[in-house]
Formats: sequence, C-alpha cells, structure tokens
Amino acid sequence: FLKQLTPQTELWRISVPTYILQPLSLLEKISHYSSPNNTIEKINEEESAEKRFISILAWVISNWRTIPRAGMQQSKPFNPVLGEIFKCEWNHGAADDNTKFLGEQVSHHPPVSAFCCHNEKRQFTYTGYVFPVTSFSWNSVTTLMDGEFKIDLGKFNEEYIVNHPPVSVSNVLWGNTVIEIYDYLKIKCPQSGFYADIYFDYGKDNYLSGYIYDAEGYKKHWIEGKVNQSVQIQNYSTSEKSTLYDVATLTRPTKIIKPVAEQEPRESRRNWHKAVHALKNEKFEDAQLEKHIVEERERAFRKERAEAGLTWTPKYF
Repeated sequence: FLKQLTPQTELWRISVPTYILQPLSLLEKISHYSSPNNTIEKINEEESAEKRFISILAWVISNWRTIPRAGMQQSKPFNPVLGEIFKCEWNHGAADDNTKFLGEQVSHHPPVSAFCCHNEKRQFTYTGYVFPVTSFSWNSVTTLMDGEFKIDLGKFNEEYIVNHPPVSVSNVLWGNTVIEIYDYLKIKCPQSGFYADIYFDYGKDNYLSGYIYDAEGYKKHWIEGKVNQSVQIQNYSTSEKSTLYDVATLTRPTKIIKPVAEQEPRESRRNWHKAVHALKNEKFEDAQLEKHIVEERERAFRKERAEAGLTWTPKYF
C-alpha cells in the first residue's frame, strides 16, 4: 500500500488495505449526503427567497456533519462498477410524499457517478455527477468531489448551484490520522441573487465561518460553528442570532431500501453483498477476496465488450 503512495497519485488507482474499506458502495454513500432532513422540511411553503436560501445552506452543511472523524478505519467506500445502480427512498408520512434517490455509475475510468434525488410532491430535485479527484501528497490525502451539483425548487423556479469543499485525511503515514473538511463551500442562486461563501478552517476542530450575501454583494448573515455539532446564524444588520442547525435536534425520515434478494444484479447492495457481509463481521481476508471477485468479474465484462466492439451506454443518465 505505502509503495503505491507517491505525490499526486489518484487514490482510485490504489488498492487500499481492507480495514480502510467502508461496508457500502460510493453510490450509497452519496445518498447519505442527499438525505432530506428537518432543515428543508417546509421549504416549499416558504415565500421568502432569503429564508429558502438559508434552509438550503443549512441542509447542505448538515449533510456533511458525519465526514469529520479520527482514524481511517472504514472510511473509503467501494468503487462502484460500471453500470452499478443504487436506489432508495424516504417517506415523509403520506403515501404520495416520497423523496426518491437514484444513482448510477456512468463511467469507470475515470470514475463518474451520476445521481438524482427527487420529491415530486414538494417539487424538490437535487442532481449531479461526482468525479472524486483524490491524490496523495507526503503525509496526507485530499479528496475533491469534483462535478456539478444543482438543487431545483420547481414551485419557485429557483436553482441552487453547489460547489463542495475538499476533504483532507492528515497524518496518513505517521501521527494521529484525522479526516476533516477544509476550504470553501460555495452556494449561489442565480434567480434570487443570494450566494454564500463558507470557509472550513483546516486544523481548527471542524470550525466553519462565512457570509450569506444578497444580489448586490451586501452581507446579510454571518455563519459560524462546528459542522459536526451546531452552526449559528447572525443577521448582519440586526445582530440577531439563531441556530442554523444542531446535530442533536436533526431529524430525517427512515431510508427505505429493497431487500438484497429483490434487487437487480447490478444494484449496489446485491453487487457488494458478500464483501460487505465479511467486512461487518470483521472477516477481512474474506472481504478482500469477495472484493477481488467483483473486480475480476467486471474486468471480464469489459474485455467481452471490447472484443465485441461494444460501448457502454448508461441506463438512466
């Protein structure tokens, strides 16, 4: 493993130790960061563009709350195979009120994951494609979730463009390993003109701070706090403070996923089922073997397509 780590090496090209593997596919992990919670529960009823922007900002930041952690154990999800899909949904209490997530691996080299998270009743859609750019440099690993991320509120004809910050794993070779977010999160709404620049301070115990601006560039709100605890918002004109979100009071609907036995062969949980089962039971040699079987099967599929002169076409995106 260590011999593979040279400056600017892309991590998706590296075979990592089994203990680093997280027992799920990257597609499923993306669904974690797309999960609805109470920060946007009533956003479709909010007539103020400014308050809608604040809710979107709270939702985006709060869904990153689980990233910071100590150690690398179970930190890297499985790389999805080409054509792999992941489906889930969250029910909000009524039969016609469901948020549905669909992810698909549309490219393998380089790895690109496309996704759509949609609630028809609430006219809420979160779409994007993810190209993880991960590189090693001396004693740290940096991952940038490159790609495009957009939130659409159909009722208000608004879109929110999101640029996510990088994630750093420091002290990989020596010292106490820490995973943390750093640099800028940027969100803008072209229709209302509101935008936010939020800075995650590297080495400052998950501290973040920044401003929400209006269309003229005037500061409207000051944001600060710790992403994995609570974040405060202060009106720049009145100095009035309130809680943007508190991890202790965040709520979200239960995620619904079909049983593995009912899934299609290339759905994530079925594809990685044996490897995940071994990891959860701490049978690391078995997990490595099952992971290898999946990867070799995929290599055989690629070879067959190449020999037949076939190109891959995504199913949903």
